[in-house]
Amino acid sequence: MLLLDAINIVLRAVGEGRVQDVDSTHPSVSTAKDLINEAQELILSQGLWFNNEYSVTLPKDINGFVFVPTGTISVTSFLTSYELLLRGTKLYDPNNNTYDLSALPDVTINYISNPHFNDLPALAQQAIAYRAAADFIADDDGDDVKYKRADGKAQQSAITLSTEDMKQRRFNAMNSPTTARVRRGIHGALGGVRSGNTNRRRE
Repeated sequence: MLLLDAINIVLRAVGEGRVQDVDSTHPSVSTAKDLINEAQELILSQGLWFNNEYSVTLPKDINGFVFVPTGTISVTSFLTSYELLLRGTKLYDPNNNTYDLSALPDVTINYISNPHFNDLPALAQQAIAYRAAADFIADDDGDDVKYKRADGKAQQSAITLSTEDMKQRRFNAMNSPTTARVRRGIHGALGGVRSGNTNRRRE
């Protein structure tokens, strides 16, 4: 799915015709894109298997400012006794009330990213598009029957996305280097254990 497809899903939900360009001057396209952006940030803010970035060390500029990657939704820092905050595009030190982090050691963070819609997994795209469509009906159309139908589809797609997230996390955990080493250790230990001599002759 592309952003254009999502826009047309939203437009269809309120009975509007399709458009051929994301930059169309159709009066409802701007609203559709705003709702898609809102739904995307809301859904991705929980941190899913594809938009969690771990242990990223960020450089300081000549002013001691630390800029986060474009599209960052939230951050968690690893500085002892310091909880750096995300303000705009920079990290902020609330303990010293400054953006100047030059006195601090290297800044390493986990962060939740907000990729472009076209780069998202299909299940995330569907959840975002259907959520935006339901919101458009609620804000503009006012038809309770249509809203309940659209909201039901949005909720179901959100559940499907959540289920896939849990599956992906289990898969990644089972295939992490640490887990692989543990499993090799267990198999190695079991390889040296015998439960009895199965070749013993019967008397």
